[in-house]
Amino acid sequence: MSDTTQSLLRTSLHFYRQVRLSVFCRENNWQPETGEYRGDCSGLLLTLLKQYDCRRYQQLCAHACSLRPKAFQIYDWLSQPQSGIRLNQKLNAVQPGDIIIWRKLNPPKSGDTGHLALVLELGELDTNHQQQQQQQQQLSIKVMDVSRQAHDRDDRDRPGIACGWMRLTADSDGFINGYRWSTELKKAKRTQVLVAHID
Repeated sequence: MSDTTQSLLRTSLHFYRQVRLSVFCRENNWQPETGEYRGDCSGLLLTLLKQYDCRRYQQLCAHACSLRPKAFQIYDWLSQPQSGIRLNQKLNAVQPGDIIIWRKLNPPKSGDTGHLALVLELGELDTNHQQQQQQQQQLSIKVMDVSRQAHDRDDRDRPGIACGWMRLTADSDGFINGYRWSTELKKAKRTQVLVAHID
């Protein structure tokens, strides 16, 4: 694990321990004096980037031509070849410190345009899961994100920032092809999930 990734994890966990109140909204407002965070998933990543790698934060904002890039804009920025960011599409290569993100094909002008989360910990890999008559693989991952809806074993008591467990799904060759938000949802969502590792 690289020093930068360790720094990202340390920064994220330090930030999380400081949060006293989290409110889900379309903002990005962090008040360290009171421990109040108001924002959504993209706002969380912007807050973390600004704290641990301001240069990349500025690059992202410049790419999106916005100080408040949305999830689909962050997806597009991460998907571009650039020094220091490695992309992975294999389930067995996911590691703590990775950013997972997906986007809507036709993002709306307001509301959700996708979602992103930071991988904190890896769980078990299930290589024998059957879904819709096809062999599937699933990897349990503990993530930090901001959302209205809780994951498994989630410490969120209201919409906002929290840590919980979800699953990434892959085909029989191990290529990531979607996610399962929680075990309360019987079906996995098939979509292109980008996994980005910042060196």
